[in-house]
Amino acid sequence: MSNDTPQQHQPSISDVLLVKSHLSQPPASLPVELIDIILDDASYWPCSTSTVEKLDGVGSAHGGVLDKVCMRSLPLAVEGTEGESMWHEQMEQHRLGELDDELGGEMPVFEKTGPALGPRPRCPTEGGVRGYRNTSGAGIGNSGADTGAGVGTTQEAGAGAKVGWRDAGAKATWAPPRGQFPCRKIEFELCSRDQGWSWCRVLGKTYERSFTWFDALIERADVDDSKSEQHPNVPGAFHLQRNVLAKREWAQHKITWHYLDAIKEGSPEAKEADRMGRGWASLDGQMVRTLKAGDNIALWMRSRLPGSSMDVSKAKITVWWAV
Repeated sequence: MSNDTPQQHQPSISDVLLVKSHLSQPPASLPVELIDIILDDASYWPCSTSTVEKLDGVGSAHGGVLDKVCMRSLPLAVEGTEGESMWHEQMEQHRLGELDDELGGEMPVFEKTGPALGPRPRCPTEGGVRGYRNTSGAGIGNSGADTGAGVGTTQEAGAGAKVGWRDAGAKATWAPPRGQFPCRKIEFELCSRDQGWSWCRVLGKTYERSFTWFDALIERADVDDSKSEQHPNVPGAFHLQRNVLAKREWAQHKITWHYLDAIKEGSPEAKEADRMGRGWASLDGQMVRTLKAGDNIALWMRSRLPGSSMDVSKAKITVWWAV
């Protein structure tokens, strides 16, 4: 008898649409509003996953760079982004002119530039979103043939298989996200470490006074926020995760944000979040509830204080949305 832990089923867009179709027809014949409530209560949502490995960190051991984008999630609820993809760090080194020449003088839909970052690789192009390698089979930004379809559009999925969840016989592969703010959950999986020493032996191997940390920020395709990028001197209330101070061994952290989260400042939950090295305000659900289709999340690495450094072995972002 196998002792393997059973894997939780991760529904695809096709699965969600099929369930919605069954529930809307006899004998159930449920109204759309009730079906959406059932799916949300069951956390029955599709997702996209982005992963990066073997990164250059930040701080004194990494050329003195104090702030750097570790990776970006795929654009939220954009056709073809469902599934798993690998982020390539070298894509951050591209410059606007290089991409402009490469693409025949036409910048991609989601391209944005910022100081020292180069183009932000979150644009549907032929074969994939720039900066990512899709590991799920289909190209990102074009499910199957290149139709030019974007957020909120539908297309034919083969003979007699028109995209649309009310047709129980169709194998629908895409549907636009539900509502203006469709994000439901975000999960970060991080493997990182501090530089491994500290002047304060008492606080060693705790999160107290750790000045190497992750931040997670929203980026919008239609907003140039490069001039408003912040470089905080200390981890603020909204920071994602601090490293364990002066611990040479790799530490793994899993942080989950949910659209129903509502942590309040000073609450026992907020104090526990700080004890675990997290900013309490990052767990109040606001970022999840305000994400729009096409937005992505930039994961930043930060290091402060002379001699401090942050190493990152792996990072992974999974984003779920409602359809």
